[in-house]
Formats: sequence, C-alpha cells, structure tokens
Amino acid sequence: DAAYGAGMDVAKGHIDFVIVNLKGELMKKARIRLPFTRDFSYYEAAGNWLLVFLEQSGVEKRKIQGVGIALPGEVDQKAKLLLRSQTLGVENVSFQRFEDMAGYPCYVDNDVNGAAYGEFAGESRDGVYLALNDQVGGAVFINGTLYEGQHGGGTRLGHMRLKQDGRPCQCGSRGCADVYCSAAALLGDDPGLDVFFERVRGQQKGYRERLNAYLEDLAVLSVNLRMVFGCDVVLGGRVGPYLRDFRRELDKKAAGYDLLDSDTSFLRIGKCRQEAAAYGVAIRCAESFFERI
Repeated sequence: DAAYGAGMDVAKGHIDFVIVNLKGELMKKARIRLPFTRDFSYYEAAGNWLLVFLEQSGVEKRKIQGVGIALPGEVDQKAKLLLRSQTLGVENVSFQRFEDMAGYPCYVDNDVNGAAYGEFAGESRDGVYLALNDQVGGAVFINGTLYEGQHGGGTRLGHMRLKQDGRPCQCGSRGCADVYCSAAALLGDDPGLDVFFERVRGQQKGYRERLNAYLEDLAVLSVNLRMVFGCDVVLGGRVGPYLRDFRRELDKKAAGYDLLDSDTSFLRIGKCRQEAAAYGVAIRCAESFFERI
C-alpha cells in the first residue's frame, strides 16, 4: 500500500477512471458520461470528476503517484499533446492544462498502448496486442517494454494489408486489416456486439457466415503477426471477450494458415477489462514510485 496510480481513459462520450496499487490490483473503478469537447468546461468537469473519484477511493493523496491519461489517437508524451484523433475529431489538443488543474503529475499515452501495458505488465514473455475496436490498433511488447519504433510512433498493425485491391480504408489504401478485423467491420448495420452475437447464436440468416468471414480474416492477421514476431498474439478490445465462445473455430482457421506449425496456443484472448486502457496507464503511474526511491 505504499503507492497507487490513477488512470483515465478518454472516449468520445465517457471517461473511465481506475485506481490501482503496486501489485496491479484494481482498487476502484467508475465510468462517467462526459462528451468530449475542446472547451475549457470539459477539462474542468473531467478534473472535478477525477478529484471526486480519488476522494471516494479512500486512498491518501500523498500515495497517488500520478494520473495516466489514455487517449484514442497519436500522442506526444513529452508535450502531453494529443496530436490527432479520428475518434474525437481533433488535432493538437494539450493536456498540460489538465495536469495543472488536477494537481497530480500526468502521463499521457495512446489508449492501445495503455491496454497492452495492462495486459503484459508483470509478464516476462513478449507479445503482440491487437485492439479489436471500431478501428484495429496494435502494440508490441518486447523485453518488458512497449516497442515505440524508430520515431516513437509505435506500430500501425491495423493498416497491414490483408487483401490486394480489397475494400477501401480510411487511410486511403485498400485491403487494410482495419476494414476486415475491426468491430465496425463485424457489426455492419447492427446496433452492438451483444445483438450481433445473440443473432449468431440464434442462427439468424447470414450471421454465422459473417462471423466465419471475420474469423477467417482475423486468423490471417494473427498468423502473419506470429510469423513476424514469433510470440503470443493477444486478442483484446471490444471484440476480444466475445471470441472465447468461438475459439475452436478460430484455432482451426489459424492452423490452416501455418503449415509449418499447427500449434495455435500462441493465440490468447485478452483479460478484456472494459477499462483496460485506464488500467494500463494507471499501472505505469504506480510503478513510477520505484523511480523515486
């Protein structure tokens, strides 16, 4: 109980708050509805909700090492800047003022990196994390740390090309993993994943075929990542939890794409916390305690 870290995951319509201890135990969590805007009032409201959450947690203020902020887009950690976010529809948004308002040191990171860190923290083996959300994100964990790439931007696994001359992607290319393996690609016009999988289980016409096509593309992407990195591939994000019931089908498809090794134990379903990104950045804040010893 020497130190704690707080985390918040900023989404378009809500914020997830968590607080964790040095063991990685989730002490408290909460979700508040707060539509994102660039107005000062948003930062003020978010800061007030954070302080209320931390007070309700019962953790002494002096033991909270900082607040991690998970953001859906490309970030500049040193400048505490959200460079661009398609999800939020903004560019160059500073979170430095939020740090000033909150009264705690703040650390910002991409939400996928946060979820990946939460997934692999405390593990000694390497892994690739796939965030199967409205877009496909990814992060690579090597030797106990997230791989940031030559220029610090990490990876863009969602824009690996799966199919030549495939469906158009928002990036301007065609056939990207994003348009085949995202939650949006699976859902189509359906209102949500719960509804989609209920219809799969209810054997409504066309739904099993759509799921099979999705699993086929996901198997190709997963095996390709295994071939490149030679480590576990963790399926997380919004879709991840639903894949547990269809693991056998996914394994069978994956084995068919790797004729050198039919062992599919490299595929893992993520821990799948709803608040995975907030959890991951909170752990990083808690661990900063050791840097101060």
